[in-house]
Amino acid sequence: MYYGMRKVRSERGFTLIELLVVIAIIGMLSSVILASLSSARERARDARRASDLRQVGIALEMYYDDHQQYPEDVSQERLSNLNDGSNSILPYIDPIPTDPIHTGQNGYRYRASNVNGRQSYSLLVKLDKNDGVWCSVSVLPGQTVWIEAWPACNF
Repeated sequence: MYYGMRKVRSERGFTLIELLVVIAIIGMLSSVILASLSSARERARDARRASDLRQVGIALEMYYDDHQQYPEDVSQERLSNLNDGSNSILPYIDPIPTDPIHTGQNGYRYRASNVNGRQSYSLLVKLDKNDGVWCSVSVLPGQTVWIEAWPACNF
């Protein structure tokens, strides 16, 4: 339709610029949401690691109550190797927990020590929060509030 010298559009719609602006805004919002989901996943994995190692600590204390010692060091210090022979903690925890993403040499670690007749053990874990640096928690026998050591790991 023409009114005078101007052409009047009778069709309604969005221009290309408007569509590109909306697409750019949606892209920016989705990247912010994905970034926040990533950090939530990291926190969830670290929370699972804390829970797993608390359960292992309880199992090791039950082992100590029955055997008056902690299991000896295991092959390659892997916690998953505490499942055979006299070192087995399977009666106390089954299955032995594994790290959500780190496996093999990077999975949970266990170290036993006996210094001057004082037995202890250390559990080692790589946290996402600490950029994969090993975090160690050492425990003495009969220490019932062993979770007090966790703040060193920034849980």
